[in-house]
Amino acid sequence: VQDGNAFQVDLFLPDATAKRLYLESQVNEALGYQRVVVIVDKASNAREVEENLREKGFTAFSVASVVERLEGGITAVTVIIAFLTGIALLVAALGIVNTMITSVLERRREIGLWKAVGATNGQIRSVFLLEAGLIGLVGGLAGLLAARLLMIPGETIAAGIIAERAVFPLSTGIFYMPTWLPFAGPLLAVTVAMLASLYPSARAARIDPVRALRHD
Repeated sequence: VQDGNAFQVDLFLPDATAKRLYLESQVNEALGYQRVVVIVDKASNAREVEENLREKGFTAFSVASVVERLEGGITAVTVIIAFLTGIALLVAALGIVNTMITSVLERRREIGLWKAVGATNGQIRSVFLLEAGLIGLVGGLAGLLAARLLMIPGETIAAGIIAERAVFPLSTGIFYMPTWLPFAGPLLAVTVAMLASLYPSARAARIDPVRALRHD
């Protein structure tokens, strides 16, 4: 007994000795063996063996079924998180669209001046696409930095909660940042920002320089 929790202890005996000691009890002799541990040769066969035992009328339980249920729960949580992430990306994209359109309206005279000195529609589109890409890059890097900094107190808090409730001490970390994320995160942010700026940049390229220079 440790910290109020009882740990199971397995005692291995010769088959004949174990059977003799077990059947000394009249209850055990009348009921027979109540539990049998079945060891499979491969982990992939555990699920099939469990189903076969249930078909024979036994109550079967295996780690494979627990892992399957856990994977189902993790999959559901992953889908929910992915859905919320998609909504966050959509909101961010709409924010970039609104920001870029506002920038185009405020810089009509500037855009008209660019066209007056010979800037092409493609060059103007490129300017706004580049600005949007820089916004996405800065936002992606800032998000990664914030996540990395929040992992430090989050790791301490989560480890403390688990240590209070778990039987065995936790030897691994709670939060994990994959090596590909620092590259894929900013790249995704830049891509979303540039896609969101396609309409504002096209609108900027269509501005009439004569009307823009007359605009107050």
